[in-house]
Amino acid sequence: MPDEKRYGTKITTTGSARITECILEGTKLKITQAAAGDGGGSYYVPTTDQDALVHELWRGPIVSAVVNPTVPNMLDVKIIIDDSVGNFVCREMGLYSEDGALIAICNTPDTEKVAISTGVDGRLTMVMHIVVADSSVLEFTIVPSLDTVSQEDLERAISEHNTDPASHEDIRQAIPAAVQTHNEGEDTHPDIRASLGDLDGRLGVLELKYGTNITGNSFTVTFASLAGVVVTGVWNEAFARIEF
Repeated sequence: MPDEKRYGTKITTTGSARITECILEGTKLKITQAAAGDGGGSYYVPTTDQDALVHELWRGPIVSAVVNPTVPNMLDVKIIIDDSVGNFVCREMGLYSEDGALIAICNTPDTEKVAISTGVDGRLTMVMHIVVADSSVLEFTIVPSLDTVSQEDLERAISEHNTDPASHEDIRQAIPAAVQTHNEGEDTHPDIRASLGDLDGRLGVLELKYGTNITGNSFTVTFASLAGVVVTGVWNEAFARIEF
């Protein structure tokens, strides 16, 4: 059975010496760049005497360095390898001081780094965990502007949020009551209410005309003189009128 692969970060011999010196002198060790490589094409375990990655393929700025929320003396260092570099498998990362010394190195699970030319988003975000006795002696040069979200990522996140049944539970619960209150309001939709009132009046007239007894007909014709007038209808004795 093959040996289990292990991953982790090691402070190099140079890095340990620099950190100890900074602790004793009360100074800062400036970490300005990070690097990534393919480990020479296969998995390997870094050693503290390394002064470079096995096969470096990218070097660039650090996006962020924050204290791990669960391990006080651990720093989570984030890098983003941009679209311009790709088509390799990332297996190693390193942190370099401002004078180019390798301070820390780690191995990583095989992580494919594609290039933008392949037709997909070529950015790769990696986080390196580094544990030191006193993390306050490390000073990182950070370029936070690189930590951006693409329009596609943003739209996907918004869509997932909006369709999540657990999103805005308080608002979802308040909607039925708000709709009911709105619908029952006396001043709600005056134009619609006016249209409905007019429609009710016209329906009432139609009901009188077609749906009631003829004696209930609401249409009345008055003649100033009956001379020359011929009408056909029903004489209503009680009301002394002709109804038709």
